[in-house]
Amino acid sequence: MTIIIVSNSFSAHEGGAAAIAFDQARALAALGHDVLIFAGSPNFAGWSQENGLPVYRVKIKDTRWFLRSYFCLRQSFFYRP
Repeated sequence: MTIIIVSNSFSAHEGGAAAIAFDQARALAALGHDVLIFAGSPNFAGWSQENGLPVYRVKIKDTRWFLRSYFCLRQSFFYRP
């Protein structure tokens, strides 16, 4: 099953929501699921691999913190493999 995780940030080295999203993605991938992460970034947008997990960064600048996850989620609806 393909599972999309949306988070305003994603990193193994941060705390809070970023750490929870990372742990969930890693656990789901270990169970054999295809995991795709959409995360916000103030600096760049594009694909990267972090600890073996595909991460699509959505550029979010000067946005209130509570809208960041919304913009990541909106971008995930337009994703086509």
